Amino acid sequence: MSNAPGIDEAIEQFLSEGLDSNPQAIAAFAARYPQHRGELMKLLPLLAEVQQLSTPPREDDELYFDALLPDESDFRVLRKINSGGMGIVFEGIQLSLNRRVAIKFLSSSLLQDSEQREQFEQEARLIAQLHHPNIVKVLSAHCTPQFCYYAMEYIEGKSLKEYHCENPREAAKIGLAAAQALAYAHSCGIMHRDIKPANILIDTEGTVRVCDFGLACNMPWGIDFHEKADNRSGTLRYMAPERLQNGINSYAADQYALGASLYEYLSGHPIHQAETEQELRQSIVSSSPTLKLPKAPDLAAIINKSLHPVPEKRYHSMADMAADLQRYLNHEPLQAIHNSTFKRLCMWAKRTPSAAIFAGVAALLFLIAIAAICIGYLRTAAALEQAEQNAARAEANAKQADSILSDIFEFADAQEPTQSNARLLSTLTPYYHAITHSQHIPAEQMYHANHILARCASRSGDHATAEQAYRNMLSYGEDAATLNNLAETLAHLKQHKKAQAIYRNVVKKYSDSIDAHDRAEVVSALLALSETPDSQEYKHALQILQELAETAPDEAEYRFRYACLLAANPQHKSTLRINGSEPNALHILQELAVEYPERPEYSIELIKLITKRLRHNKNFIKREENTVQEALLLAERLLGQFPHDPTVSDVLLQLQDTCIREYRRTGNDTEARKLTERRLSVPEVLFYHPDTPNDARIKLLELQFERLTLLHKAGKTAAANELQKRIQAELPYMDKDVRAQLQKKLNSIQQISE
Repeated sequence: MSNAPGIDEAIEQFLSEGLDSNPQAIAAFAARYPQHRGELMKLLPLLAEVQQLSTPPREDDELYFDALLPDESDFRVLRKINSGGMGIVFEGIQLSLNRRVAIKFLSSSLLQDSEQREQFEQEARLIAQLHHPNIVKVLSAHCTPQFCYYAMEYIEGKSLKEYHCENPREAAKIGLAAAQALAYAHSCGIMHRDIKPANILIDTEGTVRVCDFGLACNMPWGIDFHEKADNRSGTLRYMAPERLQNGINSYAADQYALGASLYEYLSGHPIHQAETEQELRQSIVSSSPTLKLPKAPDLAAIINKSLHPVPEKRYHSMADMAADLQRYLNHEPLQAIHNSTFKRLCMWAKRTPSAAIFAGVAALLFLIAIAAICIGYLRTAAALEQAEQNAARAEANAKQADSILSDIFEFADAQEPTQSNARLLSTLTPYYHAITHSQHIPAEQMYHANHILARCASRSGDHATAEQAYRNMLSYGEDAATLNNLAETLAHLKQHKKAQAIYRNVVKKYSDSIDAHDRAEVVSALLALSETPDSQEYKHALQILQELAETAPDEAEYRFRYACLLAANPQHKSTLRINGSEPNALHILQELAVEYPERPEYSIELIKLITKRLRHNKNFIKREENTVQEALLLAERLLGQFPHDPTVSDVLLQLQDTCIREYRRTGNDTEARKLTERRLSVPEVLFYHPDTPNDARIKLLELQFERLTLLHKAGKTAAANELQKRIQAELPYMDKDVRAQLQKKLNSIQQISE
C-alpha cells in the first residue's frame, strides 16, 4: 500500500504553513504533491480567497499554466508570448525531443463552456489537416474540461505587423508565400477568416508562416455562408465589406484581408484609418482606398484588385492572386492590368536581359541588312536576283527547322513521358508555332504538336503545362475529347468548378452528335459529373453507352467504359449487356490489359478495381489469390514501363498497402513480410532519377521510415543503422523545407529507438 499523503493532508499542510498564496507560491506548493497537483491548483486559490490570503491566480502566469498541464504531459511552459480573446500562447519545451514549441491554452474562464472548448478543438483539428511549408504546424493537442491546449511549432521571428517594407519585391515575395498558403488552405476547404499582419509571421530565415486559425471554418465545397449580425468574427480593420455589411463568408474575404495586410505593410499605415469603431465601419463599407506605388505600379495593381469592394471583381481565387504575384516577380504580364505591346517587350527584356541584348543586336543587323538589300535593289537588277536567292535559302532553312522540330515532337511522343520531355517540348512549341505560321503550314500540324506536349506533360504530372497545351489545341478548333482532357487536367489542379463547367458543356453540346466518338466522350463527362450510381448523370451515361455498344460491340473504348460502369455499380450488370462481353468488370479489364498493353489506363483501372475488391470483400484475397498476385506483377511492370507517372506509382503503393493489411488480417504474416520487402525495394531505384517528382520521393522516404521503425522494433540494430545512413544520404536530394521536416522525423525515430 502506498504511503503517499492524501489530498486532505496536503490541504491541511497548506493552511498550517500559512504560505504566501500568490500563484507562484501555490504552484510551488502543488508541485510537492505531484499526484494531486491538478486538484490542488483548482482548490488552493479558492481556499486562499475564502481565507482572504490572496487573490485568484492570474491567467498570464507561466507557473499557473505549467501546473495546469496534465501530469503525463510531454510539455513544459517557459514564458508568455501572446494572448487573445480565446486563449494565451506560451513558449514551451517538448521534453521528449528537447525542442521549443508554442503552446496555446484555452482561457480558464472558458474551460467549462463546452461550445468554446469545441471551437478551440476545432481550431487545432483544422490546422492539423494542413501540411504546407508556409502554415504553422500543430504537433499535439489535449482537450478535456480540466485541460485544453495544443502545441505547435515555435516560430522565432516577428509578425508583419512589426515591419514596414520599402522594397516592393520583398513585399511581393511575402505576399506570394502567404497567398500560396491560403490557396492551399482553400483547396482543403478551410477559410482563415482572420488574416491580418499580426497573423503573418516571418522567421529568422525569412520564411513566411500563416498562423492563428482560431476563427477558421470548414467550407468543403467552397460555398459561401452567412453569419448573423451579432456574431461576425474577425478583426474589423481587415474585414471585407461584404462580411461586415451582409455577413457573407467566402474565400474572396480572405483575399481582401491579405490585400489589406500588404497595403499596410507597404504604405506604413492601415488601409482604413478612423478614430472610432463607428467611423471605421463606415469607412469599410463606403470607401475603397487604392495603394499607389510609383516605383512598383504593377504590384499596386495586384493589391488594389484584391481590395475591390465587389468580391466578383477580385481575383477568381487566391491561387490566381498568387499566380499574378509570381508573374510580377518574374517580370511577366499580369492579369490585374492590360499590358501594351511595348510594356510586354520591356518585361521580356527584364526577364531575359542577355536574350534582349542579343535580339536588339540581331534586329539592328537585320535592319542594316534590309537597308543594304534595298539599296542594292535600287542600284542593280543583280541585287534583286541575289535577294531572291537569299529568300529561297531562308525558306529552305525554315522548312528544315520545321522538319527538325517535327521530328523532335514525334520522337518525344514515342518515348516514355517525363518531366524533362515536357519541359523541352514546352520550350520548343513557340518556335514551332512561329515557323509553321511563317510557312503557312496547316493548323493540324500545330494541333498535333500541342497534343503530343499535352499527353507528355499530363502523364509526367506537369498539369500546368498540360492545361496550356490543351487550351492551345482548342484555339485551333473545339472537340469533345480535348475539352474532357482539359477538364480532367483542371481537376488535377484543384480547379473543380471550372472542370465541372467544361464537363457540362461537353454534355450539352455533344449529347446529340452523330459522331460515336463524341458521344463516347459525353459518357466520360457524365461519369465525371455523377456523384452516385443512382444519379441522373450516371443513368444518362448508361443509356448512351448501351446505344453505342449495340452498334460497335467490339470497340475497346466502349468495353472499357462498360467495365467502369459495372465497377461503380455492379447492379447494372443485369440491365446492361454488350454482345461478346460478360457483365463482369474484372474480366473485361483483364482482357483489355492483355490486349492493349500500350494503354496504361486499362491496367490502372484494373488495379484500382482489385484494390477496391480487397478493401470491401473480406474473402477476396483467399478466393482470388492468383488474381491478386497477377495484379501485383502487372502494377510492378507498369512502374517499370512508366516510372515517372505519378498515377502508376500511386496505384502500385495502394494495392501493396491493401494486400499487406489483408495478409496480416488473415494471419498470413509470411506473405505480408515478403510483400513489405517488395514494396520497399521495388521503387527505391526511382529516387535518384532527375525526373522523379518530389512527391514521389517523399513517398519513397516515408516507406524507408516505416522500414526503419520495423527494424528497430525487431531489434535488428545493424540493419537499422545501415538503412538510417542511406536515408541520411537521400535527404539532401529533397527541397529545403521538406528536408527539415524529414530530418526531424528521422531524429524522432532514432530517439525513440534509443
